[in-house]
Amino acid sequence: MAITKKQKIANVAELTELISNAKIIVVWEYLGLNANQQAKLRTNIRNSNGINKVFKNRLAKIAFTNSGKTEINDVLTGSSAFLFINNDEQTALKELYKVIKDNDKLNFKGGYINEVFYDAQKITEIAGLPAKDELLSLLLSALTGTIRNLAYSLDQVAKQKESI
Repeated sequence: MAITKKQKIANVAELTELISNAKIIVVWEYLGLNANQQAKLRTNIRNSNGINKVFKNRLAKIAFTNSGKTEINDVLTGSSAFLFINNDEQTALKELYKVIKDNDKLNFKGGYINEVFYDAQKITEIAGLPAKDELLSLLLSALTGTIRNLAYSLDQVAKQKESI
């Protein structure tokens, strides 16, 4: 069933609003998932405060051009799905990364993070990085270990001075 001009205008308006509100926008190729996998991925993305939508590439090009984000138009070919994240938390991107990593038919096409365009390779690298809370945990662990070693060393020096 073909969509009407009125529906196309509404789709462009919806997509333009999603683009303007998102801090992270990722375009990815979605063919290769069965219905159960798609439903599970949509649920995981929704639970991670992300929005996953499929729009026609032609309408997406209009919306991205209207939003001043024309760099992405070159990757809008084939089957394209769009992940929108409205905050700095990348949990939804991590969920998508897990699925893409495990499925050879899926891949990132490109996207924007904080208004900067990245190609598919960079998006894949960024998605594979540990999350912010994981990095903070690693930093805290490293600092705690260093402080613990310093405290132990100072204690040993104090004990050595007491024995003199």
